[in-house]
Amino acid sequence: MWFDIPPEHRDKPEAIELLRLDAEFSRVLAESANAVAARLWESDPAAFDDLTRKERGLLQALKTAVAAYDQATGEPGPANLAREVVYAIHQQFEPESRDRVMAKLSETAGYLRRLNADESRVLRCILHLAQGDMARLEHHSALALVDWRDVIMSAGG
Repeated sequence: MWFDIPPEHRDKPEAIELLRLDAEFSRVLAESANAVAARLWESDPAAFDDLTRKERGLLQALKTAVAAYDQATGEPGPANLAREVVYAIHQQFEPESRDRVMAKLSETAGYLRRLNADESRVLRCILHLAQGDMARLEHHSALALVDWRDVIMSAGG
């Protein structure tokens, strides 16, 4: 399970659907991992293709469900930034860019919190990869929302 739904939203239809799809996607990912370990693409390419299509379909359904949940709940709200993240922003970005950078990272942190990611670590990695460039910061923030672990790996751990 990837999503942590606050108790006050768990009874909403959008939250229920999101959690259902999340559980199904987790099940299919486990199935896919077993298929890769068994080299299913060699023994039964059609079954492997079906599994891949199922993954893609569920991923698209999850994106739609997340958007519906966000609209219904107003989540995720922006998150407060850790002191070390604010310090890094001040070190890397010009004064006229800092408010925009903090707003972007605060928004990103809200999404990361919902994914149970170590938001401060991921944000520090985004800043490291951005190297003071707003376009790079936006790019790596967007990547973190797809899979925050990729951002950590790209930053060197």
